[in-house]
Amino acid sequence: MILDVACGIGYGSRILRFHGAKKSVGVDVSKNAIVYAEKHYPESNFFIMDATQLGFRSEVFDVVCSFETIEHIKEFEKYLSEIKNLLKPGGLFIVSTPLKEAWSPYGNRSANPFHVREFSQKEFCSVISDFFQIVGIYGQGSCSIERFILYPYEVLAIGILGERRIFIDKILATLRAEKNREDCKVVPFRKNRFTIPKYIIAVCRKPKE
Repeated sequence: MILDVACGIGYGSRILRFHGAKKSVGVDVSKNAIVYAEKHYPESNFFIMDATQLGFRSEVFDVVCSFETIEHIKEFEKYLSEIKNLLKPGGLFIVSTPLKEAWSPYGNRSANPFHVREFSQKEFCSVISDFFQIVGIYGQGSCSIERFILYPYEVLAIGILGERRIFIDKILATLRAEKNREDCKVVPFRKNRFTIPKYIIAVCRKPKE
């Protein structure tokens, strides 16, 4: 059985259900989101719950997924503790978050007003390791195209090139299409001065005690 924490309107829970989960359960703090999910994805079960107060019995889930959630939660240690409590020994926790180096590289204050805290790779792994055994780290998307190609080209196109912007716009359209494909890829985590993933994903296991 799989739990999707902060499931939103439920389409992710539906995907989990149709890719092998015998039963999928989604929870979200938004009543409107859960009402929508119940109406459109009846093959899964949905409940209104806060991620730091999950009302299930201990050790009931085989897998817990929680994508782009931890950065919204002030009490993130309580959130991770709740998830650990719900997992069976040896169960998997798959968690993702926007990478601080990609989204807010110039200070501790997030560029997104809805993020309580963003994590660097080192911070994220450290926090997760306090509760789970990390078995794999992955990256999704890439900032390289925006940082080194799209942004500089757009400055040139708008500020310098004038009528020749039509040609540059065609190049930009091609690059944006490539960026969209890159944003869907999940690959082993790597970071250097030219390539920074937008999101970091940890595949974790609850230790068997």
